[in-house]
Amino acid sequence: MTNLIQTQNGQRPGNLGGMVDQLISKPFDLFFDDAFWGLKPVGRGSRLPVNIRQFDNHYEIQFAAPGLSRDAFNIRLEGMTLTVSLEQKAQEDAEASSSANWITQEFQPQTSSRIFTLDDTIDTSAIGARYQEGILYLSLPLKEQARPVNRQINVE
Repeated sequence: MTNLIQTQNGQRPGNLGGMVDQLISKPFDLFFDDAFWGLKPVGRGSRLPVNIRQFDNHYEIQFAAPGLSRDAFNIRLEGMTLTVSLEQKAQEDAEASSSANWITQEFQPQTSSRIFTLDDTIDTSAIGARYQEGILYLSLPLKEQARPVNRQINVE
């Protein structure tokens, strides 16, 4: 689960407890990670890679998902939990005949999902999505009262 948290220069605010946890847990996580040993995860979809950008009036989440159709995506909002999932179906080759055999077939159907916890500054009724050139874009507008106010203040 991912939270949208304000960062400083692209880094999360640090604290001593968090750093100690990373020093202790990261080697153990790596040791038990199937990818570290060259194994494919069993029973788990791969994680959708994302970019998250903050603008003055909204957040934008970009998901790298090339070669899919719009029907492959399922985007649900339940309360303040946003779930984005995809299911890529097996590719049907229209040109293949019943006598054709695969030499190699590396394209595999995949499922993947990401879960985000939104805070109350997001206008959940105005969340939008578009899929363009292999990237799924989600726009999460900020509520009017959460937008930064920029104005000149005159001295009297």
